[in-house]
Amino acid sequence: MTREQMQEPAARYNGGPYYQDPNAQAYGRGFDRKLDDAKEALR
Repeated sequence: MTREQMQEPAARYNGGPYYQDPNAQAYGRGFDRKLDDAKEALR
């Protein structure tokens, strides 16, 4: 999955049926920003 593709499930998880809400979309973008930190922590 690309980063863009991962943002949508993250937003859907956070927002449920309201995944297009700005807050849910912000969660999806935040997920993308923190992905590198998570990968680094697993090393």
